[in-house]
Amino acid sequence: MYEFLKGILIEKNAKKVVVEVGSVGYRLLVPFNQLAKLPELECEVFLYTHFHQKENEVSLFGFIHEKERNFFEMLIQISGVGPKMALTLLGHFELKDLLFALHQKDVKLLTKIPGVGKKTALRILLELQDKILEFEITDMPQNILLFNDATKALVQLGYPETKAQKAVRKLLETHEHIELTQLVTQALQIIHL
Repeated sequence: MYEFLKGILIEKNAKKVVVEVGSVGYRLLVPFNQLAKLPELECEVFLYTHFHQKENEVSLFGFIHEKERNFFEMLIQISGVGPKMALTLLGHFELKDLLFALHQKDVKLLTKIPGVGKKTALRILLELQDKILEFEITDMPQNILLFNDATKALVQLGYPETKAQKAVRKLLETHEHIELTQLVTQALQIIHL
């Protein structure tokens, strides 16, 4: 119904964002992690939108990037995943990290999100398995194989998988070119801090 809104940002907090467009204030729900990326109050803002109507409830959701809105719309097509859960998923992770978790079939990471149980996480993984290919490869971390190899090496050394993944991900974000042995060695140092 609404593709986007462009107007003046009047209010932003954890519960809502209000954008004034032509003397009308639109209340939008946005992913929590995008609040800090919005401009200051009284500045112009542009948000891609999703209009959602359910029995007694009408909601308007806003997203800084069109890909995030498109992913949100994919999520809410999954049985058991409503708009609030989809918003929570996008509010806890950057889209590239969420895509990466789905690519890795990381059920543990998804279940850390409030309201997402193992059954729902598995359903999300199953139903989005082929659909995440629609997103450009630039949305996914480029070092997937390196990430996998380093994580497996650390797990074989006896470290918990989540700690290994966190350390490796942190290093890959800060180092463009790094060899596997360096990555494992530096990840060990991070884990032991």
